[in-house]
Amino acid sequence: MSDELIAALVSDLRPVRPLANPTRRAVRFGAVACGAVGAAVSLAGARQDLAARLRDAAFLGETALLLASFGAATWSALASCVPGAAWRGTRSWLMAALGAWLALIAARYALQPNVTAIGVGLACVRRMLLFGIVPACVLMLMLRRAAPLERGTSGFLACLSAGSLAVLGTRLLCAKEDALHVLFFHFTPLVALAVSGSLLGRRWLR
Repeated sequence: MSDELIAALVSDLRPVRPLANPTRRAVRFGAVACGAVGAAVSLAGARQDLAARLRDAAFLGETALLLASFGAATWSALASCVPGAAWRGTRSWLMAALGAWLALIAARYALQPNVTAIGVGLACVRRMLLFGIVPACVLMLMLRRAAPLERGTSGFLACLSAGSLAVLGTRLLCAKEDALHVLFFHFTPLVALAVSGSLLGRRWLR
């Protein structure tokens, strides 16, 4: 009876195609996601002062921090599905990137003490959602296929990845440099998106 059961189970087996390593998958995803957001920014029309901002050290630093957050979160999300992968060390890089960005916002506010208007920022939140929804869904599907071990953490990292890229795309469109505007309509939505990714990952990444 046991031999018949084993034979029946074996007869239904199909070859499984192993997934590529996290680094290779992260590079592929990052290239496609950056290309898609770049094309969307080009179609929407980049901010008129972008050429001048590309010569501004603070703007370049913010761009570099967002790219670092995007890359580290993408790799960490994919590596979190691999048993024994040493991905937790990248958490310090992520926290450092987000902390440095927050420090840049604080420094901008300190240099502009008289600027207290937040401005209208719902358009920025909509842009972030439009830029981030597809990369977030794609990365979630990639994680679901890999069967993550810590679903909440993987979901958090996936949405932090997509959100960082979405914020970068939004910064290329939004010409508002007021510190409070950046804090409330760029930084805060990114944090909210990452937290919602944690909740979504616990339910969906089964």
